Amino acid sequence: MRTPWGDTTELRERRMRPGRGMPRDEAERNHRERLFAAMVACVVEKGYEATRVADLVELSGISRSAFYRQFADKQECFLAAAEELIQPTLAVMEQAERAASGPAA
Repeated sequence: MRTPWGDTTELRERRMRPGRGMPRDEAERNHRERLFAAMVACVVEKGYEATRVADLVELSGISRSAFYRQFADKQECFLAAAEELIQPTLAVMEQAERAASGPAA
């Protein structure tokens, strides 16, 4: 399944090599994007209620402990994914609103 974070069939292939050479923020971003893609795919396939953290870690290739370093639970992951999807749209809407209102007097 295609998601805004890539094809879910390729999530495990996007794993980064372990080691100290990887900047922490880059590794965390990689984990989050893979978990967000897994969340979208699992919710589409099973529904939110039936989706388990185990499903997310299995599809994403992220360890359970890495999941819990990022998120407290499934709901927090879901809300973060939703925010990532919605935030660019809100930014465009705010920019359009500012442009429509013209320069401040």
